[in-house]
Amino acid sequence: MVTQKQLARYERAIKHLNRAIDLRPGFVPAYVRRGNFHRDIGKFDLAIADYNQAMRLTGYPAEAYYHRGMAHGAKGDIDKAIEDFTQAIRYEPDYTEAYYCRGNAYSSKYKFDLAIKDCDKAIQLTPDAANAYLIRGNIYGNRGEFDHALADFTKAIELDPDAANVYTLRAKAYKAKGDIIRAIADYSKAIELDSDYAEAYHNRGNAYFIRREFDRAIVDHTAAIRLNPYDAEVHFTRGKVYAFKGDSDLAIADCKRAIELDADAANAYVILGIAYGRKGDFKLAIANYTRAIELSPDLAYPYYERGIAYSNGGEFDKAITDYTQAIKLTQHPAAVYYNRGNAYMPKGDFNRALEDYTRALELAPDYGPAYYNRALAWLYKQEWEKARADLVEARTQGINSFRNAQQNVKNFEKEIGIELPEDIATMLTLQDEQPRTQSTGRILFQPQSRIESDPFEDSAAMLQQVEQPAFSSTSINQF
Repeated sequence: MVTQKQLARYERAIKHLNRAIDLRPGFVPAYVRRGNFHRDIGKFDLAIADYNQAMRLTGYPAEAYYHRGMAHGAKGDIDKAIEDFTQAIRYEPDYTEAYYCRGNAYSSKYKFDLAIKDCDKAIQLTPDAANAYLIRGNIYGNRGEFDHALADFTKAIELDPDAANVYTLRAKAYKAKGDIIRAIADYSKAIELDSDYAEAYHNRGNAYFIRREFDRAIVDHTAAIRLNPYDAEVHFTRGKVYAFKGDSDLAIADCKRAIELDADAANAYVILGIAYGRKGDFKLAIANYTRAIELSPDLAYPYYERGIAYSNGGEFDKAITDYTQAIKLTQHPAAVYYNRGNAYMPKGDFNRALEDYTRALELAPDYGPAYYNRALAWLYKQEWEKARADLVEARTQGINSFRNAQQNVKNFEKEIGIELPEDIATMLTLQDEQPRTQSTGRILFQPQSRIESDPFEDSAAMLQQVEQPAFSSTSINQF
């Protein structure tokens, strides 16, 4: 997306070319260049019309086919783009750019072998073609071959060290490998090269978010919004950061703005739900999660978050239904099993709760809260040895008490009608806090929202339906 400053520059250039064409109507390069500017500002039909006129005026249309292919690709008509790049190659068999752009188009259709073959040919023709390495690296990224992607992006940077967009792509490869520090360094270099690079600010903000450096993330997202104020995604992303910081009102404001810009922004409704839930308005939280589900019924985390809201409101049957649906949809269900177990506990369905806690631990063996709550389920069933073992393991994971002091041990004993073994009672008692009098069940089985655990961000998401690809069709003045 071009910035307002770039848009003004392109529109001035188009006016100059209009005058040039008026003076020399048969001047082919003017049509091609004007078509390029039209394409860059998203006026693809005007761009295609310019390239068509260039083809009519010249007997050597390879360049016009190439640029029209780029316009078709930018418009989303990948098949026509491939046809045009192929035509360009037919007229000029050594057309390096047409090969690697056709490779980029094949990549968009997930024809990765053909894509790499075209990029290999481009590199064979022009070994110092930085864009060929860039696109091939992008293809490797789409295939999940991040080491190969990094090698190609690094080569592209060696050949063109001032190409800011290559640093952003290499940053994505580093991020996909979990190397957030190097990713941030590359995004920072991209910003150093292009201070108006909105995408780099946005992506660096996402990287800071993963590291839970929320203030830095907000600064970067704010910069991205300044550059692209009508980008719904950036408003949503800043709202997400505010939500994780606990600034619910700011999160709500950003997500409402995102929805104004894109009424189908399901993620924004999810964050609204989280923010309203934090403010204690579970009815409004549920309404927003429900809207997110209506927009994206195959996403897991709106069901998950709505399940949390239902649990917080004491509607455990509805919570269980939502958690069950989330389990079907997510590739990362440990937290969902844990929370469904928590919903079974107040219903007295300890066997199902035990099954869910056990499944959560099979998927995430270091999940301390699951050990702790499974121990409590064993206590309800008076399975002292099993409870004792889970409490010991929970303590190794940093969960070392009943969380609300000795008074709740007494409440618990009264509830189950039996005195706990002394060592277990001790394990369930905080030694370093004053007693508090909160409801045992409400504290023990509080749902664990992701707002208090891992950020649901791109490939690291606990509850995202699928891993998001680190890359899409690359953009080097391409589609």
